[in-house]
Amino acid sequence: MGFSVSLRSALIAGVLLLTSCHSALTQETVRKIRLNETTEEQIVQTYGQPKEVETIEGTGGASTIYEYREQSGGNIGPVWWANYAILIVELRDGRVNGYLFARTDGDSTTFDPTVSEHIVVGQTTENDLAPMLGYPHGVAMPNTQLAAFITNVGDGETGRLAWVDAKPVTGVFNWTQLETKMLVVHIGPDGKVMDKSLRTFKVAP
Repeated sequence: MGFSVSLRSALIAGVLLLTSCHSALTQETVRKIRLNETTEEQIVQTYGQPKEVETIEGTGGASTIYEYREQSGGNIGPVWWANYAILIVELRDGRVNGYLFARTDGDSTTFDPTVSEHIVVGQTTENDLAPMLGYPHGVAMPNTQLAAFITNVGDGETGRLAWVDAKPVTGVFNWTQLETKMLVVHIGPDGKVMDKSLRTFKVAP
């Protein structure tokens, strides 16, 4: 289940007036998720039953993908906007193997995409990244089946980190505009960055 597909699902769901509802989809709860430790039961206990479930066969076994999403918004005449929260969790053998989170309201996930230019492959360390970009919005093991993380695995790679600069959906009449950037960083066995990629997910009229 890809991140761009999840964004499109949020668009199809439309502008729902959910702004008064309490949400468990927050950066505070997501930061408590631990790879290979947090269980499927704990995910369901925190977030409830997922909106969508998908099973993907991959290297080393099958992954179960849980997707959670919420939308809220409003309009002034023909101009409308929508905020969204999306959490995609990959489970393998009953434990979290990866996750990705994006949110656009007051608890929004964001980072400065220009900072990626200062990340030097082979020099910048994993410990350097948080001061530069903030706490990551997604983490995954090298064998992840989360589409947003999937690229070639380097020798000895220990994990992947992601940051999302999420923007609200906007529209006028029958067209929609959306642009979200995501940075994925691969960490090597020496704790240094071994690869990075900055991508843009865009929907425009």
